[in-house]
Amino acid sequence: MIASDTTFNISTTNHSTKILSSLRNNSEFADVLLLIGQDEAPMLVHSNILACSSEYYNSALSNRWCPNDEIELPLEVDDNARIHVVLAHPDVEVDVMNCVLDYLYTGAATIPQALLIKVALFANQYLLDGLKFSIDGHLTSRKGLTSANALECYCCSERLGPLHSQFEEHALDVMAADLKDSLAMAKLLEARSHLSAAHRWEILVSWSKVRQSVVDIGLVSDLPSDFDKDAARTDMKDLVNLVGVCDLSCNQYVTLVEPIQFLLPETTREFIQAHFSRKRTPESTCISNILDAQSFGKFMLKLTGQINGIEPENTLFAAKLLFRASTAKLSAASFHAACDGKTHTVTLIKHEDGKIVGGYGDAAWHCQGEEIPVQESFIFSVHQDLVLHAEFFHVQPHCRERGMFGCVFLGPTFYGLEVNEKHCMISTSYLTNGETFLRRGIYEVVEYEVFQLS
Repeated sequence: MIASDTTFNISTTNHSTKILSSLRNNSEFADVLLLIGQDEAPMLVHSNILACSSEYYNSALSNRWCPNDEIELPLEVDDNARIHVVLAHPDVEVDVMNCVLDYLYTGAATIPQALLIKVALFANQYLLDGLKFSIDGHLTSRKGLTSANALECYCCSERLGPLHSQFEEHALDVMAADLKDSLAMAKLLEARSHLSAAHRWEILVSWSKVRQSVVDIGLVSDLPSDFDKDAARTDMKDLVNLVGVCDLSCNQYVTLVEPIQFLLPETTREFIQAHFSRKRTPESTCISNILDAQSFGKFMLKLTGQINGIEPENTLFAAKLLFRASTAKLSAASFHAACDGKTHTVTLIKHEDGKIVGGYGDAAWHCQGEEIPVQESFIFSVHQDLVLHAEFFHVQPHCRERGMFGCVFLGPTFYGLEVNEKHCMISTSYLTNGETFLRRGIYEVVEYEVFQLS
């Protein structure tokens, strides 16, 4: 505003910050009760702050507002509190939530290194974009990674969002600096018994690359032509037993170990091969016409890691082929005949240009011309040669009522992606880290397949 003879302008530096900082520590006008952790520690907060800061909270609060007299308050909360909404975060620590709330109220927070990854995971899950981007920048610059949190970052990298490949690389670099001798690696594997066998195997393989000064130490990358396999076998000989390879699922063994099993000592390799030959069943692997067997296994492991509530150590799945479009002339009616009533399905779609996209939904298909509510649904883009770099785009909480759609004239249809007989329509372009992974448009379908996970 421009000052004139009839006005007097006042500007106070940091006025809003001071007000919000005061509000953060004053529960007198709070109207939302957060129950944090398994012990349900109460925190009183303000709905307008949460709603303005997060799309998740905006949706959650608008759907759960109720009169004060209908809410039973914990003993620690004053009966006169004006509480209209109760939200529970059972898997969040109190210290983590305090960091998050500091940021939501004031735009600033002091986060201990030990909590950095946990705060990042919370921000990613609850759509706190400002906080997420700040931590992403900190982690990708390597300043945020230390020997204390690098392993946790590596194990959680896929849940940290689109930059996960950078997080993996940086975390492995930090770990490698402290783990150049086998004694240190043995101590790490023994101390981290809570890690899944898959994670321990990944760390051991990456460590064997570090021992030979390989630049790209990620598990996805191939071994260089001059890699000394005999030396790697010697390095890993006394450490393989700490991994627990036999605890892997058949899918994990086929995907993670079998392609590089020559790194195992001979007697160990023979024992493990015999072990998994007994465990294999017809459903242990599933051959797709769109992805080759190894790529299909890798992709399914990555996809199941995206499904809420499935931990890496529990990714034992059977993928049953329900429908292949080429055998039914891309008929929508045939799709519904094969898939209606089926839940937890994955659809792979191959375009005329060779690109592969698809979707996952946990609800049952039908052909009633109605939207299908979901608890979990997402669409994805995947490259045949880089399946571990597939990108997933989850349906946001406020859109889950229409996460899937069932119509007799349409094939599998998800929020943002529709199969209409011989064509696939993507309604919105999806960008990750500046690169378009799903581009809006209508594409001719060469093939699509529907699998059911169990």
